[in-house]
Amino acid sequence: MRRARPNPAAWIVAAGAVFIVVLLLRACGRGDDYPERARSLASRSAKLGREVGGLRSDIPVLERNALFRRLDGWSTEGRRHVDEAKVIDPSDEHRLSHSYLVAALGVRADALERFRPAVSNALSDRDPQVASSQLESVIDDFRLADRSYALFIRTWAGGDRKPDASRWAGGGSEFETQGVAGLVADLRKQPRLEAIYNLKIASVTVAPKPTGTERDVDQLPFTDTLRVTVVVENEGNQPVPPSPVAAILTSEEDPKPRTIEGRLDRLNPGRRLSVTLPNLQPATGGPINLLRVIVGPVGGERNLLDNEMEYKFVTRRASGQETDRPSSTGTGTPRPSPPASVRPTATRARS
Repeated sequence: MRRARPNPAAWIVAAGAVFIVVLLLRACGRGDDYPERARSLASRSAKLGREVGGLRSDIPVLERNALFRRLDGWSTEGRRHVDEAKVIDPSDEHRLSHSYLVAALGVRADALERFRPAVSNALSDRDPQVASSQLESVIDDFRLADRSYALFIRTWAGGDRKPDASRWAGGGSEFETQGVAGLVADLRKQPRLEAIYNLKIASVTVAPKPTGTERDVDQLPFTDTLRVTVVVENEGNQPVPPSPVAAILTSEEDPKPRTIEGRLDRLNPGRRLSVTLPNLQPATGGPINLLRVIVGPVGGERNLLDNEMEYKFVTRRASGQETDRPSSTGTGTPRPSPPASVRPTATRARS
């Protein structure tokens, strides 16, 4: 029995028919999961709105850094909601309502972007008028977004359960009842929210390192030059821009100060940085040297006591140096020595 040869044209027609059926099925099913995804997104936006609206109640217990972390987190969450709304594919019956949802989420996200700098200005500016206007603009956008969200609910099609209601401003919210003036007043009267600038010298070490003490004064090996390493800590709640650091050296025999200056990089709150100042020339052979280290001050810094530290030391005579006449710079060959690994005895300078 002779077998029929396969017809390529028939295979092509069959494959095309299957492809068309798949496309039709996909088209018919497009947007089937939209109601569930939209309700979930709307619920999360409503939750975020409750957090934003509750800010006034939390102000008395918030510290400045915690406040701005919260504002940054809200801004990030608002942008995430917009990104998610843009990729949801609504069915035809939900296309209009979805456009209102995208508009509401977009306006809310934009307002949250401006909320943080407006709060920062309210806390920083001496005159609160401009910052108050900035905050009023943010809350106006919250109201505008609420109107778009209400249209999203109103135009929700079909018999599916409607998304949760969501009002960020108005309807008895704290933004509405207390007003912007009350919000600014609450922000400005909280000591925890005040911007604090405070640099502190955490330690000072010298190289060569001390080999002992005499009369409570450190004894250093003979050296022509001294290297000073200063560790500075930011104890405030604000980042500090690059700041000057100076080491000033005088001695019993020479009151003229010898100064080496350096610069500390930008320093964030709670962090430490070190800077090394080389080539200070101490008096050798017995006179007491007084090293004074100063960092900053930076603008707005109130406590200056911990910006300074003093350290007293003597250095040995060089080999062959006359004993009846001390030298201010030393005449021998310096002996290499590793830097001190512990903080030297130091006293804070009086303001």
